[in-house]
Amino acid sequence: MQRERALSDYKTYRYFRPSELRNPHKQLASFFEEEDVESLKSEINDFFKTACDEAYEYGNSLRYPATHQNCFKLLELAYTLKNSNENFTLQNDHKLYRSSDAVFTQAFQENIELLFPLVHLRLLSAAEINDITFFLSEFFEYKSLYEWHELLDNLLRCANGDTVLEKIYNRSSHIILVKEYVEKLIEAMYLIYQTKSINYKSESTEGKKEALSAEIENAIIEYLRYFK
Repeated sequence: MQRERALSDYKTYRYFRPSELRNPHKQLASFFEEEDVESLKSEINDFFKTACDEAYEYGNSLRYPATHQNCFKLLELAYTLKNSNENFTLQNDHKLYRSSDAVFTQAFQENIELLFPLVHLRLLSAAEINDITFFLSEFFEYKSLYEWHELLDNLLRCANGDTVLEKIYNRSSHIILVKEYVEKLIEAMYLIYQTKSINYKSESTEGKKEALSAEIENAIIEYLRYFK
């Protein structure tokens, strides 16, 4: 059985320093304060399509390195949270608890408007949403952290035109499955952000507001002093 590397082992992580992952929720809150979940999915789709196509580039090719980096961030945060033994189970009265996998079909048939943030969770199953640990465990059983790093590096190489992904992995079905895993990872981390990490964003935002208010107050005082 392969031994999981300790958080202190710097080689495990390619983007974050171990000290930055002592509070992964703070990092996740900061991430989704800057990134939009649907834009991430769209960029991943373009990233994969370009990596698989010798002739065309999809989306904004200047964004490929940023997409690669965003995947690394979410990957390493997911790995840290998966190994944290934190309880991610949603109670059945939680607003994001899902009782059925048919929620989107039902909404379409009955013309029900799905509210934010539920509308962003389209790929995860009800069981995965209600306890995201199931998905995180499956994700890292499918590939180790090192293998995910290697795959993302190969994606960037292919998107830059060095080679084509199918020449590395040979099976198109494998690539389709990998793409779905990465898209589900985005949803999984967004779910954790909404249920756990968003409190850190609130604290950060309040801190910025207070700092801005103090700055404005000082500016007004200086302004009035100047015209005394």
